[in-house]
Amino acid sequence: MKKNILLLLCFISLIHVSNAQNAINSYWETNGQVNATAKLNNKLYIGGEFSYVGPSSGCFGAFNTSSNQITFNNTKITGQVTATVSDNAGNVYLAGDFSINGSQRKSLAKFSSALVYDPNFQFTFDGALLQLAVNNNNLFLAG
Repeated sequence: MKKNILLLLCFISLIHVSNAQNAINSYWETNGQVNATAKLNNKLYIGGEFSYVGPSSGCFGAFNTSSNQITFNNTKITGQVTATVSDNAGNVYLAGDFSINGSQRKSLAKFSSALVYDPNFQFTFDGALLQLAVNNNNLFLAG
């Protein structure tokens, strides 16, 4: 027994203690790749292959560029967002292959500037959408 305790104490004495680096808490991060960004007023919308933006938000989040804060709502998006775009009416569109609140997979979704999901904006595509663009009142899709 004494021999085991002595070995344990010797092992513990070999452990090198390092000080942790100071993390900058004012920056937000994702845990994966950001594929798309769109800025509307003071918000930066991001989409990509991640499931974390600051506090958990799924693969979509809104960053207020004036206050450096993330805007959240109760909508959980999982999967992959490949493109985001905003229009002149304050809406944000997402493209990719994702689910919203665990629902059926979607390739296109519409949110208001307050991040309210519009369930009436329903379109079905055979494949994933890869690009979005807005010109005047027209939304252009590419896949």
